[in-house]
Amino acid sequence: MGKEPSPAVLEAFGLSGPASALAGGTGPVFRAGNLVLKGADDREEVSWKSELLAALPEEGFRLARPVRAGSGEWIFEGWMASEKVEGDHDRSRLADLVEAGRAFHGVLDGLPRPGFLDRLDHRWARAHRVAWGEASVQALRPVAPRLAELQSMLRPVSSPSQVIHGDLAGNVLFAPGLAPAILDFSPWWAPVGYAEGILLTDALLWFGADDASISLMADLPEFPQMLLRGAIFRMVALNEGAQEGHPEYLHELPLFDRLADLVASLDKRPPSLAPKVDSGRDSGPALVVVYGPPGSGKSTLARALARRLGLVWFDRDEFKDIIFDSLGWSDRPWSRQVGQASWRLLHFTVSRLLEAGTSMVVEANFRPRDAEAVIAAAIASGAVVVAIRVSADGTVLWHRFDGRRRSGGRHPGHAGFETQEEFAEFLSQDPHGRIDFGGPQLEVNTTHGFPDIDQVAGWVSEALPPARRRDPTQD
Repeated sequence: MGKEPSPAVLEAFGLSGPASALAGGTGPVFRAGNLVLKGADDREEVSWKSELLAALPEEGFRLARPVRAGSGEWIFEGWMASEKVEGDHDRSRLADLVEAGRAFHGVLDGLPRPGFLDRLDHRWARAHRVAWGEASVQALRPVAPRLAELQSMLRPVSSPSQVIHGDLAGNVLFAPGLAPAILDFSPWWAPVGYAEGILLTDALLWFGADDASISLMADLPEFPQMLLRGAIFRMVALNEGAQEGHPEYLHELPLFDRLADLVASLDKRPPSLAPKVDSGRDSGPALVVVYGPPGSGKSTLARALARRLGLVWFDRDEFKDIIFDSLGWSDRPWSRQVGQASWRLLHFTVSRLLEAGTSMVVEANFRPRDAEAVIAAAIASGAVVVAIRVSADGTVLWHRFDGRRRSGGRHPGHAGFETQEEFAEFLSQDPHGRIDFGGPQLEVNTTHGFPDIDQVAGWVSEALPPARRRDPTQD
């Protein structure tokens, strides 16, 4: 393969005219006509990626679809081709980058592990293995103490692995009115959180992101460990690049000091085994109420808590989504009507299940007027109520809310906020303050990350009478 595609290569992909070099990438990249040509030397990897991307459904993202050569092969004389997609890089849109990655990884979930990963030996593959404790490298003198500091904070994780994109930061394009476009798929096998850990590492090191940006991935299990592994990956990749003839890479090592301090400040305590909640009828049922403003992470916390405690879980927004899907959606007044109906459905469901002695987790953006019916149902059924109020700083709330809105993660029927100012005005006029539900209450602030779910579950269990607890080791 030469430095630029030959006339034969252009002809093989149905192109004519000159090819112009494009910036970025880890190898030669050129544009010719409506295609992008990239150097490729691993036929098995290219074939696997191309077959996958050619058929992968676009759900919340666009793809630069691969294009076969006239011979039917994905590679011709060391070159592969893909469609040119519309859009520009905008690394300041960090929330949108995270959401684009989640949409992409949602479609990848369930794919088998590609076998070619085991034989890859470029510096990024070596760095991935070091990040996961599967290999070691000879660290250069300026790298060694920093790498040792990061590695000292590693602990085992249990998040499931899948196929991920290991280099999202520079490979997403944004265009007005279009879903984000995913480029240059760099597959690896790891938890989804690791892909976001690399993305946030890149943002913190090189794209001017502030420390509060970690809140974008704080809803993921074991996120401090994922961020830590992302930092180790990037540091080892720099180390290996320096040894391959790029000593200037070492000039970036001081940037990691801030990241190491940030990771060290996060809670790294190992999870404890928290009891589950017994749903027996020897006393009233347990009602766990999770509430707070939009974007606080209450849904994420409630879902994980319900799983950990072995309880059924209800989210008021899901009632609203069902109504939208059944009756349609239009304007803001209709959204408000549906919202009122969803509150009535939630109150009815909670009341009937508590009457039947069913313990549960209920999540909603409760205000005092909305909580009255739930409190009355708890009193009538003799339920034991514990509450968790979830909050975060206003800017973090907005970034999470807006990121979910832009990514399509929120049903289009919901009345939204188009600007941060509008969102802030909503919070000031309708504050989500503390509500007395008649039982113990825990305050959780997720501005800088989510709490260990086992610790929260442990608090809930301790707050309940002994008859409501169950040890999962006895299951």
